[in-house]
Amino acid sequence: MRVTSIELFAPISNQIVTLSYRDPTNQNSYNAKSVTGLDAEEITPKFYGSSSTSNDKYYDLSLKKREVVFQIGLNPNFSINQSYSNLRDALYKFIASSRTGSVQIRLKDGAITVAVISGFITKFDSPQFTKSPEVQLTISCTEPMLKAPESVLVNVAPLTPLLSTIIDDKSTSPHGFQFEVQFTAAIATFSIQDSATPAWKFEVDLTGSPLVQFAVGDKLQYSSEVNARHVRLLRGAVVTQLVDRITSTSIWPVMFPGSNTYIRSASNIWNSITYFPTYWGV
Repeated sequence: MRVTSIELFAPISNQIVTLSYRDPTNQNSYNAKSVTGLDAEEITPKFYGSSSTSNDKYYDLSLKKREVVFQIGLNPNFSINQSYSNLRDALYKFIASSRTGSVQIRLKDGAITVAVISGFITKFDSPQFTKSPEVQLTISCTEPMLKAPESVLVNVAPLTPLLSTIIDDKSTSPHGFQFEVQFTAAIATFSIQDSATPAWKFEVDLTGSPLVQFAVGDKLQYSSEVNARHVRLLRGAVVTQLVDRITSTSIWPVMFPGSNTYIRSASNIWNSITYFPTYWGV
């Protein structure tokens, strides 16, 4: 991932602090002298399922809470009456300007934002009476993965009805995704599995529920995005949550960097598939 500058963005108030570290003319008010915490410092495996037909075990690889530390050089423009204290005060005001306290770190390549991560400023160090005044900001990010700001909409038109291959050529780490299927016949179950590991399967079973089965025209909406997991049925204008109808042996599908091939059960078609490219680090 190529990064030429970093922005700190406060939602709601829309305040932006630009941190440049490729500023040969030295005109930016804030220069990032160093940034730590944007790499994949410690990747931890978390067990989440076993194969029912083999000895395979499945692990979700993830990062612990990420702390990003910025060493920021202050560079006031004295010709417009800026001062070191002005620039420090602006950063102090920025801490809670979002109202929620959350700030977003935007990694940019030129004018394009390539990835974002959100967190809270938990430490503000500002040594006084130094030859080169600097500020150190520590931002704690509970959700540690870097994500693209915009989702990718997969073209579902060429995907075959049962065997669907999706290429994610942007991400460097596994991630959740969202999809919607529409039923073309009455059926009680829906399932999807990864063809690379056939024992891995996710299934929703309406047998024995008040709904009994999916009807023609019903839509099943799925998300395995972090902190936004859901499975629901859309029947006309009525939305029904289906989390309690997921079978006990199910493993939530995710998407991996590169090629992903999914096998779906019959009697439904793809309506949409979307995902956010996700990265371990810079």
